Amino acid sequence: MFFQFSTEQKMMQKMAREFAEKEIAPLDAAMDKSGEFPLALFDKMKAQGLLGVVFPEEYSGGGCDNVTSALVIYEIAKASASVALTLDAHWLAADTILYHGSAEQKKKYLPQAATNTIFAFSLTEPSAGSDAAGILTTAVAEGDGAAALDHLHAAMEGVTLSSADAALHLLRAQALWQQGRQDEARTAMDTYRHMAGVQA
Repeated sequence: MFFQFSTEQKMMQKMAREFAEKEIAPLDAAMDKSGEFPLALFDKMKAQGLLGVVFPEEYSGGGCDNVTSALVIYEIAKASASVALTLDAHWLAADTILYHGSAEQKKKYLPQAATNTIFAFSLTEPSAGSDAAGILTTAVAEGDGAAALDHLHAAMEGVTLSSADAALHLLRAQALWQQGRQDEARTAMDTYRHMAGVQA
């Protein structure tokens, strides 16, 4: 089958390539050496509309298809694999809300993810790596609508919580886990860095 990119896909690829060559590539070696998260760079990525490429237009996103998002990530990865991974992890965390969140959550979070908020996906643990079935982080209800997290993830996919504005934590609901309902117990919880009770 003959496959050809559409005019829109080529335009997005060109935009991502030019941005990556001008703004990302010159910083790549220094970022790897310092290990610092490039917040100023991501401010430019926000202004360029890169955070929201994959999200529907109704949530202030670009409404692009999967091929376009792959082209964007490909061009950014040529300049910096770590920046590309961070952007992809941002999309992953917000995609969970897009496909599994309530209407209220979508309306609240997705426009932020598409325009001005860096999301992180919290999964990795020392004992489990990226094995979602082996996570130890648990949520324990405290009776007032709050939840206490135990064995909080030591690392997060793509970006540390101290740099992210919001995070989606993969964890297990302790009450269901103790009842032997392991499949039901695996869940996710969203947090904001400046949310009351959240410490980063």
